[in-house]
Amino acid sequence: MVCKSRLQRWRDREGDMMEKEELAKEVDGEILTTAEATEKYEFISFLAPFVVVRRKSDQVKGTLMFQDRPRFYFSFEEEL
Repeated sequence: MVCKSRLQRWRDREGDMMEKEELAKEVDGEILTTAEATEKYEFISFLAPFVVVRRKSDQVKGTLMFQDRPRFYFSFEEEL
């Protein structure tokens, strides 16, 4: 289930795409390029700004948020 605060934070900065260094100040956890994200996760479905994924290392399903241009994936949250 998607946490409303994650969506609200996204809406608060919508249209304000950040470079990796700027994004790192705004989010907790790792920030991944497309190549890095596809190595670590199996992508199941997209509904911007979220993508449903399965972590390859332990098969845990969850969501990542993403931004476009430049494309970065971040804020992995396990499915409850």
